[in-house]
Amino acid sequence: MILLMLLAAVQAPPMNCRNPMSQHEMNGCAHRIYRATDAALDVQWKRTLAAAQKAARQERPKNNPLAGAADVLLSSQRGWIAYRDNHCRAVLLSALGGSMGPKLEALCLAGLTRDRTAQLKDMEKRFQ
Repeated sequence: MILLMLLAAVQAPPMNCRNPMSQHEMNGCAHRIYRATDAALDVQWKRTLAAAQKAARQERPKNNPLAGAADVLLSSQRGWIAYRDNHCRAVLLSALGGSMGPKLEALCLAGLTRDRTAQLKDMEKRFQ
């Protein structure tokens, strides 16, 4: 198995994401963009969740409206992930099995993920 993986890595030409020429490169480069936006989302998610948890712990009057902020945030994030994945899967299907489907899906995932990262950043500021 490891030998096959090494062989595939050696035989696969590097992708030119500055000027992709083949659909394979376009798909691969779009997936790289998505992975980068997803990594940024993960960082921001941790920051926003920590801010929500901190806000919930601060001394406030009885019936603290922020007491369940982290739980609500977690629930909304889970719902958003389900929405994002299903929406972008529908975008993939709209390519009707064509070779550009993976690119469309990856760029959809990247765009929605970038937007969500901005939303989480805004929430973090408001929780502080």
